[in-house]
Amino acid sequence: MSDTTLVLWDIGRTLLYVGNIDRQVYREVFRKLLGRFPKKLPERGTGMTMPLAIRYLLLDNGVPAEEVPQVVAEMVDLLPAQLSHHVPEILRSGTPLPGAIEALRSAQAAPNLVPTVVTGNHKANAVIKLRTFALDTYLDMEIGGFASDNQHWPTLVGIAQRRADIPTTPMSRLASQSRLTASARARRQKQRPRAKQARRRA
Repeated sequence: MSDTTLVLWDIGRTLLYVGNIDRQVYREVFRKLLGRFPKKLPERGTGMTMPLAIRYLLLDNGVPAEEVPQVVAEMVDLLPAQLSHHVPEILRSGTPLPGAIEALRSAQAAPNLVPTVVTGNHKANAVIKLRTFALDTYLDMEIGGFASDNQHWPTLVGIAQRRADIPTTPMSRLASQSRLTASARARRQKQRPRAKQARRRA
């Protein structure tokens, strides 16, 4: 399998966008456990994994440091069910990002590529988000690296490689939406001359 490439996709703002759903779910679960809404929510776009984001959420909202590990674990357990309640809202306000579906299809169809995810989401949450838009059908969700495996991003790539059983594989990690957008734009530019030629022949 030396010619196999493991393609690792991030989820949020790379494959799809779910609006403010994550922050809303954090607020709701925080209230369930602590009886009040948090005054301060995690900042957007920090790249923190879910357990670390929750840890800072709790600390920033007055939860004593010695109680934080237990409350983090309780919040993580409640998040998937709470997120599931918002699937209709995700369908309304969320969307796969430009170029994502085309790129996923191409990667799945290529015989030398193994597409999966590396994400700061816990696996259960990742599956819910991807399945909402049927994106999970293009990915091997049994491998990959999730925040439920380790709360530190750098470790997740190695976890995915070991699960794929191709630890020395060449690897392509598509971690930014700009790369997908550029890829989609390039495909459209290639298609335009063909379309013009077809019109001329007609």
